[in-house]
Amino acid sequence: MLKISIQEIRARNDLRREAGLPLLSISAELRKKVRAVQLERRDSEWRSSPLRKMVEAEVLEEQRIARGDPGWVPSGILSAGRLAFALEVRRRVIGRMG
Repeated sequence: MLKISIQEIRARNDLRREAGLPLLSISAELRKKVRAVQLERRDSEWRSSPLRKMVEAEVLEEQRIARGDPGWVPSGILSAGRLAFALEVRRRVIGRMG
C-alpha cells in the first residue's frame, strides 16, 4: 500500500533541484501518501459494505415504487439520477452508523 519511500522523495527532489523547481517536503509527501492510502481503504470498505448494499437496495426499491417503474435504475446526473441516488444512500448509511 504505502509504496513511497524517503529515498524516492529524495530522488524526485534531486530531479526538481536540477530543473530549478522548488523541493518537496519529505514529511508533507509522506503525509499525502498516508492520506491517500487511508482514503483508498475507506473507499474499498465502502464499496464492499453490507450496510451500503442493503441501504442501496432499499433506496432503489423506494425509487422504483415512487416512479411506478419496476425496472428503473439510477442513471444520469440530474433528476434523481445516479448522483442523487448515491448521495441518498450515503446520507442514510451515515445516519445509521451514528
